[in-house]
Amino acid sequence: MLDQLSSQLRTHGRQALVGALTHPVLMWGAGCSALLLRSQGASLQVLILVTLGLVLLLSSQLLSHHMRLARRRRDHYQSGDVARVRAAVTEELKSGLAPVQLQTLALAGTGDFAAARRALLNNQHCDLEDQELQLCAKIVILSFEGQQGSALGLCRRLLSLPLVDSSQQRSRQAARREGIVALARAVAGAADEGDYLALSRASGLEPALYWACRYGAAVACYVKDERELACRLVEHAPLWPKDSVFRRIHSRIVAAGRSPTWRAI
Repeated sequence: MLDQLSSQLRTHGRQALVGALTHPVLMWGAGCSALLLRSQGASLQVLILVTLGLVLLLSSQLLSHHMRLARRRRDHYQSGDVARVRAAVTEELKSGLAPVQLQTLALAGTGDFAAARRALLNNQHCDLEDQELQLCAKIVILSFEGQQGSALGLCRRLLSLPLVDSSQQRSRQAARREGIVALARAVAGAADEGDYLALSRASGLEPALYWACRYGAAVACYVKDERELACRLVEHAPLWPKDSVFRRIHSRIVAAGRSPTWRAI
């Protein structure tokens, strides 16, 4: 059932993209035909200029549309609101470019570990991309629940998986992997300068992990005795629901920032 849903969503996304591209191209073809019929003596240079202009206009419109959607999805993920996060996940799935298990990662990324675990139990059979997202979700859960040894062990397994073929998705996948490993190291108290950068990059390229990376970076800052920076990293966090682990972690980070001694989360 899950594989069928994944196939349907990705097919829908491809059809929507083809439809978005086909209409302007047909319009362009009709315009070029009309131009040739009306002016048999039109120079090739004029036709080339018209074609280039239409291609640039189409590219600009598509890029602007893509950027608007990306900003909206990012805002949904960063809100931490369950309904808006679900809307962002649904939108990505309908685009046909995201694996179905992004929803499991998003649940872990908002600290709803109970719901993430239920999703993991209900979806055991999936493709390689979905398996990677499940593995990432498990690492987030184990890291923040104090099972750092198990989390770091899964990180080695994560890094052994092959990367996807798409260059666009590969950038996101690579940033997500680096961020997940950095998060596990940060919560384990083993973060270095490279981990800060990895967490920052992952929070931008994998918005489903935005708050998980922020809290991971906050813990890393405390380990480095940079408590003021740690508090700033989470000061704009939403009011997490009671079933979010981030609610408890947030209160402890803030409390530890007021304490003269560091108390492990």
